[in-house]
Amino acid sequence: EKVPKGANIIIYGAGILGQEYLKQIKITDYCKVIGFVDKNFAEYKSSAVPVYAPEKVNELEFDFVVVALRSEIYLSDVKRILNEQGVIDDKIVCVLERVLPLSILNAKKNDDNLPQLACDTKKISFAIYMSGGIGDMVIYKRIIEELHRILSNAILDIFAIGNMDFLQWVYCEEDYIKNILHDLGNRYNNNREKYSIAISLMGASFLQVDYVNENDLSENKNFLKTINKLIKGCNFENFNFGTPVAVMFYRRMFNGENCYTGFNYGDVFSIKDIQIKIPSPKKYIEQFETIGLQNYITINTGNGTNKDSTGVSKSWPIERFQKVADMFKKRYPNIKVVQIGLPGEPKIDNAYEYFIGESFGLVAEVLRNAIFHLDIEGGLVHLASQIGTKCIVLFGPTQHAYFAYDGNINIRVGDCHDCCGLYLNIYHCARHMSEPECMYSITPEIVMNHIEEYMKEWENNVC
Repeated sequence: EKVPKGANIIIYGAGILGQEYLKQIKITDYCKVIGFVDKNFAEYKSSAVPVYAPEKVNELEFDFVVVALRSEIYLSDVKRILNEQGVIDDKIVCVLERVLPLSILNAKKNDDNLPQLACDTKKISFAIYMSGGIGDMVIYKRIIEELHRILSNAILDIFAIGNMDFLQWVYCEEDYIKNILHDLGNRYNNNREKYSIAISLMGASFLQVDYVNENDLSENKNFLKTINKLIKGCNFENFNFGTPVAVMFYRRMFNGENCYTGFNYGDVFSIKDIQIKIPSPKKYIEQFETIGLQNYITINTGNGTNKDSTGVSKSWPIERFQKVADMFKKRYPNIKVVQIGLPGEPKIDNAYEYFIGESFGLVAEVLRNAIFHLDIEGGLVHLASQIGTKCIVLFGPTQHAYFAYDGNINIRVGDCHDCCGLYLNIYHCARHMSEPECMYSITPEIVMNHIEEYMKEWENNVC
């Protein structure tokens, strides 16, 4: 309804929703699709229309860019990217996903680039679809390990729309994982009914059973009962993109569950601990030892979603991270400040070393040997906590009781917290504050006080 008939459009996002848009337009001939724009353009070898890199959009002739997003989480980041390429806001159209979405329809069913899948073997096979950030992927591994514990003879294929490097690393020592596949918007949906079981993992703790082949499980009656019970539990959660995820968070917190044990769906599974297996390949240990880094702390300034912090209510200004770093160096001149982060994160000044955009195997070793890690609640906190590194974590809108690790120093200031997920954009400030009170009430001085308390403990242990 926002695009006139006959317009030339570009679809931003070649994933599931983008493919659905394309199919609708092919059927109705309502307008002309010039192509897709997608950050993973190089992965799309068999698309029905060309797929371009975002920086190529200004070379194309179009009337509108239609953004194919399910929720608002990444919308501000997409708009920033398009604005940087000269696309004005009036030419950017986004309606998000309908509360009652159409069935998934794909432009092309065949995919000649797939390797042998787990379902091509004679074993019981799982297709697991994952969406989310690094922290979500850490949490998801616990339910993957639980599935493997229950049915150890099964093999799994993981389909994901991002974080491929992280997944390849974190599962590199798991022989029950056959493939880690870039989903490309249609691979999971096109192939899921070839597997014994197909499951989607979404939204930090949501699980959805998409397909079950009962014939494949005929000799595993107990597991089949478990899956049928899981389906009932999933239906009770009633997850869809029109339901605020906070509803699920609060329900599970009321039952004393956290982001790991919430996957139990009552007593379907038996997840009691929050520990997952983190790999430590020899090559990364040797690479870290070659660097010769000792006696240091790590800081991550990013928020894991929008590189410029736009619209992300759990962000903390880089100027405040800088001030903490400066205060720390003055107070502890013999201890180095090292910055780590995902590609594109802004740098603090005068850090001893930067590991931004480096391999996750190396970053994990850097975290493993740090005195402590300073960060907002996010993916690298989940990773560091699994490794056993003490984290000093700034909590704002994210539900502390659901996502915090007891062994960390979790900082919350004031009375306004835990609104994450009240809106479809999970990072939206519930009070529409440009400087959310929950995060901006945390001052560098407060953080430094917590650091000094921990450093006393650390120094006593070292001595």
